[in-house]
Amino acid sequence: MTAKALLIDLDDTLFPESAWVDSGLRAAALALAAETGLDTEDALARLRYEHRRMGRTGAFDRACAWFGIAPAPVSEMLEAYRTHAPALRFYPGAAEALEILRERYRIAVVTDGLSRMQRTKAAALRLVERVDEIVFCWDDESCRKPAPGGFAKAAQALDAAPGECLIVGDDPYLDGGAAEAFGAPFVRVLTGRFTDVEAGPAPALRVAAFADLPEALKTL
Repeated sequence: MTAKALLIDLDDTLFPESAWVDSGLRAAALALAAETGLDTEDALARLRYEHRRMGRTGAFDRACAWFGIAPAPVSEMLEAYRTHAPALRFYPGAAEALEILRERYRIAVVTDGLSRMQRTKAAALRLVERVDEIVFCWDDESCRKPAPGGFAKAAQALDAAPGECLIVGDDPYLDGGAAEAFGAPFVRVLTGRFTDVEAGPAPALRVAAFADLPEALKTL
């Protein structure tokens, strides 16, 4: 097939989302320490524990309860978590792969999640310098994956029809489902949280990591 545009997911495709989460927990720990006088490292250790034990939802409340803090400064912690400026790194070879691919294709990043959080990730990775378009999907429900609206906006910005696009992502349900709804082939990147999840539409291509994509696309 002949493609002219790549529409690429962000979290767990280009960089490990867990790194952003951990930097956010550190920001929340700093906020908690500032409000209560707790040691920052003690606060961070408990936040990491609560997040890993029972997940993100309620982690701040559970940590504060463990320390006996009431009322809990959860709003201050959430604000710190969501707006902090993270120091992020691409997966090995991913930045170089983007540079190579941009010589062959028009490139857009299409990302879910609260837009202000996703913007901090994009800024940390200097994506505006590396791709042609960035679409933040959260503020428009028709754009949130697996709805195809975000990919449609990206394709329009790149002047590409669905059949001229490849959708690249790690999530078999969200990225794969959006690719199917949009009418573009899906390229599955086997990094991140869903590496061992076999579900959703069958991808046109699988790669172990984004760094492998420039060579792998030669086979399509």
